[in-house]
Amino acid sequence: MDETENLFRQSTMAPAGTLRVDLPARIGRLIVAPALPEFLERYPQINIELGITDRIVNLVEDRVDCALRVGLLPDSDLVARPMFELPLINVASPAYACCLQASA
Repeated sequence: MDETENLFRQSTMAPAGTLRVDLPARIGRLIVAPALPEFLERYPQINIELGITDRIVNLVEDRVDCALRVGLLPDSDLVARPMFELPLINVASPAYACCLQASA
C-alpha cells in the first residue's frame, strides 16, 4: 500500500533530471537561449544539455532526448510533431536589387 501511495506522491514532484536537446543554430540562439533563464528559474532541478547544430542527429547514438528541426522529416522511424510555422521572407537591400537588375 505504501509503494502505491508513493507512486502518486511522486507525480506531484517538480520535474528533475537532465534533458538533452538539440536545436538548429538560429532557433537556439534567437528563440530558445533567451528563454532559458526563465525556464531554469521555474524548474531549477532540470539540467539542460543544449546542442546547437544544423546537422541531422541520431537521437540514440548522440544521446539526445529531443531535437527540433525545420522542414520536412526525411523518411525515418522517428515521431515528428509540428510545433509552429515561421514565415519565410526574402529580403535584399535596394543596392543589391539594383545590381541584380543591372546584370540581367
